[in-house]
Amino acid sequence: MSLRSEVIRIFNELTGSAKKISDLPAAGSVDGTDLVEISKNGVSMSATASQIGAGGSGVVQTIVAGTNITVDDTDPANPIVSATGGGGAVDSVNGQTGVVVLDAGDISNTPAGGIAATDVQAAINELDTEKAPLASPAFTGTPTAPTAANGTNTTQLATTAFVQQEVPSASETAAGKVELATAAETLTGTDNTRAVHPAGAKATYANGLAATDTTGTAIAFAVPQIYGSIGSPETGNITINTTGLVKGMTQLLIHNNGTEPTYGSEITIISGAYATGEANFIMLMAVSSSLILVTISQEV
Repeated sequence: MSLRSEVIRIFNELTGSAKKISDLPAAGSVDGTDLVEISKNGVSMSATASQIGAGGSGVVQTIVAGTNITVDDTDPANPIVSATGGGGAVDSVNGQTGVVVLDAGDISNTPAGGIAATDVQAAINELDTEKAPLASPAFTGTPTAPTAANGTNTTQLATTAFVQQEVPSASETAAGKVELATAAETLTGTDNTRAVHPAGAKATYANGLAATDTTGTAIAFAVPQIYGSIGSPETGNITINTTGLVKGMTQLLIHNNGTEPTYGSEITIISGAYATGEANFIMLMAVSSSLILVTISQEV
């Protein structure tokens, strides 16, 4: 394309109509060494008139940068164009150079909790080592779990709270958890929620065979006892305490008084008679809570 044709084309674009070269305004002419600046799409460049006329690959003299484009035209024949505004060129990643494939080991991790690893891959490995396995996990510390509702009967884990609410205290009419009774509690026989263990049963049996010394004249039949003694006989009126009465149990009362004592309504004397001023050995046997058979003697 000749310089003349190019100038006509540019002039037609500017004026909107075709003109003859003679119609161009009289202006200074350009020769083959003058620079002509051309702009398109925000980029400007300059070339000599002879380069434009020849239509060759002229040398770019000036590049006007656009957004994110910088130009170093220190050497007009070899301008350097660079992209800006992005992350910039990456020369290495985590000590790797060249073509780099980012992996979990290239991402740093801040140690926290029980994890000491400083990169993501090491943290994943550490977690995998420390986690409990799905099959037969062995927990430490005090693991917790939701407490199931009353009456739940599934393979769901049972917490200690669930066990406590599901197993009530035992009674004479309901099964449940029991507390072992002491020998003394077994001996009295007044608790119906504690269980008797062998030691308590043995102590109860031994106490049942060996009578204990006591005082008073209100005779009970829960355990074998001897009321009074030869050196210190009882003197009061004789009554019956039916609490915990064991049928067939026999008690001994040593009694000495200047007058014969009165007897409770449950007592029936079947043998002997009371002697005043002497030691009387009174044997009382419980037939029922309303019938106590009595024998009296003055000889051992």
